[in-house]
Amino acid sequence: MRPWRTVVAGKHGGRVVELRQLRHLTAVLQRASFSAAANDLNITQPALSKSLRTLEKSLGVRLLDRGPNGVRPTVYGEQLAAYAHLVLAQVSEAEQEIEALRGARKGRLRIGAVPAALRTIVPGAARTFLVDRPDVQLSIVEALNDTLVGALERGALDLAVVVLPAEPFAPEIETRVLTREPMAIVGRPGHPLAARRDLELADLSAFSWVVPERLEPDRRQLDRLFGRARLPLPKVVMETTSVTLLPAMLSDTTFVSYLPQSSVDAGGCVALPLRAATWTRTTVAAFRIKGPLRPLLGRFLACIEAVAADRSAAQGRSR
Repeated sequence: MRPWRTVVAGKHGGRVVELRQLRHLTAVLQRASFSAAANDLNITQPALSKSLRTLEKSLGVRLLDRGPNGVRPTVYGEQLAAYAHLVLAQVSEAEQEIEALRGARKGRLRIGAVPAALRTIVPGAARTFLVDRPDVQLSIVEALNDTLVGALERGALDLAVVVLPAEPFAPEIETRVLTREPMAIVGRPGHPLAARRDLELADLSAFSWVVPERLEPDRRQLDRLFGRARLPLPKVVMETTSVTLLPAMLSDTTFVSYLPQSSVDAGGCVALPLRAATWTRTTVAAFRIKGPLRPLLGRFLACIEAVAADRSAAQGRSR
């Protein structure tokens, strides 16, 4: 299929923005350098500069500033780049949908997931998907909720497996519930609180916590748990986005944290026998709504929903 070359951005004054110019703009901003972007795009630097000067002239605004720290967007460039990412993502999706209608089984799918999902439901879904679609380029990245939702809204991801936040998603985002599971307060094996009976929430107030940033839904739930009990908020000594660092920080210390119940053993931790209930984490698959599901996205969604259902059924039988 020939690449799409142009898109009409507006007809006020006869202005037309070409797709290649949007690609040039995003490449320059990604690398903060004309020379590096030109190399990535396999064009000369003068040709790249001319393309963006033509775009600026067409729009009547300056899009880029050169400085000692590289190329930075102006307020106009930043706004156009936000739309450019989404436009280019949608064009790519449209090309893949047309290929699918022609019977092609190739394509690209970009998945983002929170760490707990990468340890549990994502691997099985990816294996099943690739057995059926071995020629698809599957890209999977790990990040926390806020980063993944932002990438999904910008069009940088096709699907995000995230924890359901308290705030509603943007109107263009649709979700499917995958799992619901209780959260556990955890420490290292042999933690002073591990052998306690009838452990109360107040008993945790004397201990320091290693947790993700406050933007994360579970972190907010932890604060609410202490707030409802009229206790001071947990004393946080470290915030980290790393699921590798978190259990390592609990080792040989009295620090505490939280994990999904199913991830406690895998994290090398033990669940502290807290008497009170904590909260339930709801994990969802989130994707942008653009009419019917893309065939590749629909197939991966079916795979991950099946894996999540099997896992929930197995956990139900083990209780």
